[in-house]
This record gives sequence, structure tokens and C-alpha cells, in this order.
Amino acid sequence: MGGKIVRQMATVAIAALVAVGAGTINAGTVSAQPRVSPTCGVSASNAAATVNDLRFSCSQAEYDALYRSLSPGPVPVNAVAQGFVRDNPVAELVWHGKTFGSGTVSNRVLGAEVFPASVYVGTSFMDGRPTIVIDYAGGPLGFVRDEIRQVQPGVYAGFAYDRSGAPRVIERFILVF
Repeated sequence: MGGKIVRQMATVAIAALVAVGAGTINAGTVSAQPRVSPTCGVSASNAAATVNDLRFSCSQAEYDALYRSLSPGPVPVNAVAQGFVRDNPVAELVWHGKTFGSGTVSNRVLGAEVFPASVYVGTSFMDGRPTIVIDYAGGPLGFVRDEIRQVQPGVYAGFAYDRSGAPRVIERFILVF
């Protein structure tokens, strides 16, 4: 019972974030994506439901498959995103999201803007297709690279990779603008 209440509260919180953040990035044209499964997919008319699915209903394999079906979408500019880490609620106590500038990004960690990075469209480690790359090269997180793709306006799915050897996924996350 407690888990159901937490999920309902999270859905309400996400809906509020999506409503407040509407219009902070160029939406572009996004076609509705098919559902990966009955419990994992994109709700074209309800971004909060999409975020809820990405966080709680999609398996790792379903999340990965959905990501592979996406295009990069517009690179966020001058926008703040709330961040959610899949399967790691403790990380959300520390990491709150990202702040995008023009070609730059920083992470919001415990109220501070830290770990600056450059942002550009590049090739995905996941599937070799275009993605938005968040590149920490040259900084303290130089071994990390993030990738994001737009799920629908205001919602991006992402991966953090350790690239100190062969690239490997270290985290899956969602950004809500």
C-alpha cells in the first residue's frame, strides 16, 4: 500500500513540474511513440504519465528499447530540468537535475551548480544514431558522458556512461523541463 501512495504522489509532483515547465524549450514536432509494453510507453496527451512510466513501469530493457526508438529532439537552451534517476532514489536526494545554457550544461547538486559540460548533437554509444551528448571532458567528471533523447516535448530520457574503458551505462535518468 505504501508504494502505491508514493507512486501516486510522484505522479502528482511530476504533473506539476511538467505544467510549470511547459514552454521552456523549443518543442519541435514530435510524433507519438508506440507503447513498448502495456505499462511502458509515451502518453502524447499526458507528459506526467509518460514520466511516471519511465520512472516506475518500464523495465530496463523496455526503457532501452524506447530510447533506441527516439530521435534527439531539440538541444535544450537556457532551461532548467528536474532530474529523476531510475532505480536509484537515493541519488535523487543529491542530484536534482541540470541547468542548460547555450551549448553548456551544469548539474544541480545539493543546491549548487557543479560539473560543467558542453552539449552538442553527436553519435550515441547506445546505437550509433544521433543523440544529444553532454560531454564532461576536461573536468573532474571527464570519464563520464551523458546522452539524452526527447521522448516528447519537455521530457528527455538519458543515460550516463563511464567511458574510462569501453563505454558502459552507469545510470539511466529522466529530465523534465
